[in-house]
Amino acid sequence: MPQMRNKPSTAHAEDLGHGTEHPPAVELMPVVLVVGATAAFAPALATALGPGYQVACARTNRAAMAAARSCAPDLIVLAVSPPGKDGFDLCRRLQSDQHASATPVIFCADTRADDAEIRALELGAVDFLVQPIKPRPLALRIVNQLRQRRRQDALQAQSSVDPETGLGNRRCMEDTLVREWHRARRLQTPLSLVLVELDRADRAIGAPARDRGDDPLRRVAKALKAALHRPGDIATRYGHGQFAAILPETDADGAGYVVARIRAATAGGRGRPQASAVDRPLRVTLGTVSCVPGAEQDPVQLLRRADEQLKRARNKRHAGGRVRRS
Repeated sequence: MPQMRNKPSTAHAEDLGHGTEHPPAVELMPVVLVVGATAAFAPALATALGPGYQVACARTNRAAMAAARSCAPDLIVLAVSPPGKDGFDLCRRLQSDQHASATPVIFCADTRADDAEIRALELGAVDFLVQPIKPRPLALRIVNQLRQRRRQDALQAQSSVDPETGLGNRRCMEDTLVREWHRARRLQTPLSLVLVELDRADRAIGAPARDRGDDPLRRVAKALKAALHRPGDIATRYGHGQFAAILPETDADGAGYVVARIRAATAGGRGRPQASAVDRPLRVTLGTVSCVPGAEQDPVQLLRRADEQLKRARNKRHAGGRVRRS
């Protein structure tokens, strides 16, 4: 994961590392991957972009594909010269790769031939420029492209929000789980999933409430958000009375701490006889699984295992036994 810098920075794609922790309240800088440009161009582009961006470099097509998968750049500048077969082939490979297909590509060529521009755009490039490229105009195009993408992401996020709780909906949960699964598999880092079920959801949700704050769904959602401390952790609604917490780079011990925080957050005013309606304890059941994804597994299996753990915990609770975390 690219590290935060205090000044414009450049790095070779092979040197970019991946942190194991999410620093609190820190947003990663957008990463621009430059492929095939001269050694002096990347620092000039980093200066033109300013301190809020990081520029990574890849000299070869192979390094570019590896960087597109591992560094997750926000935009790729393809400056292969001449564009020819290698440039078009790389553009095609980027657009067909499941990890890079959503990344916008600006194609820079040293020819004004109309067929080169048409072919680059047909292959999915969002813009076509003729070399030599001046860093400042290119920087402005990059900023505009990333601004447009943020707007599109915001609109898509709105369609992925559950209106009752404000959390991500099931579509958001499934998309996020698939994305984080592939990322964890690629980096061989742990991934944890916690399913949270509101006990007797129909009765709790259907009971008359004195105010909106007493809505048990909203209270579980609030408890989930309070329990997730890292920016990379995602809380979503999974079903009628079910919720999910997706925890990237989190092993079983780390998931256990999150589960403990969820239990504490849903405990409310347990033990206080005059607790208000909005502070009454919520009865929830949890199912937890953790793994380092392997080549022969898929995210559906992880979800199925979490659901099995949830069912076991539910059965033990209803039988009066002690709920065990798995």
